Amino acid sequence: MKIIDNFLIEDYFKELQNLVYSNTFPWFFQKQTTTYEDDNNFMFTHTLVENQKINSNYFTKFEPIKYFIKQNNNFNKFLRIKANLYTNQGKKIKHRKHHDWTDANNKPDEEVKICILNFTTCNGATVIKDKEVKSKENQMIFFSNTDEHYGITQDDKDSRILLNIVYR
Repeated sequence: MKIIDNFLIEDYFKELQNLVYSNTFPWFFQKQTTTYEDDNNFMFTHTLVENQKINSNYFTKFEPIKYFIKQNNNFNKFLRIKANLYTNQGKKIKHRKHHDWTDANNKPDEEVKICILNFTTCNGATVIKDKEVKSKENQMIFFSNTDEHYGITQDDKDSRILLNIVYR
C-alpha cells in the first residue's frame, strides 16, 4: 500500500471536488455497497468507466488522473472508475470486506491495481488488510486488488465522497 497526500495539483483537485459536490453531478442509489453480497447498507454512485467502457459524459473531466497515476505506478488502462457518496447516517458503519475486481468465482485478479482518491476530510475511512486510513481530501491510496478492504462511513460530515479506480 502507498499513500500520497496532495496527489493532484490543487486547482485540478478543487475543480473535481466542486463538480462532485455540485447540485448538477448525478448520483445513483445503490441498495448495497458490495457486488456479490447484500450487506444491508446503501450508497450513491456515479460510474464513469465500467469494463473499460466510458459510461458517463463526465469522464473527460476525470481522465487526466491517469497521468498522475502513471507518475507513481504502472498504468495501462482503466477497468472501472466509480465515484462513491456515503451519507451521514448518525453513526459509523463498517461495510463488508471485499475485492474490487473479481472473476466469476469471486477470486481477485492479481494483475489489477486499485487506487482511491478522497474528496472529503472526515472520520470515515478505508481499511486495507488491517490498516485504517482516515478519509483526507486529495489523498490517494494505492493498493493491490488482492488486498481485501472495506469502507467505514462518517458521522461528522454530511457526506463522504471518494473516487474508486480499478486499473491495469
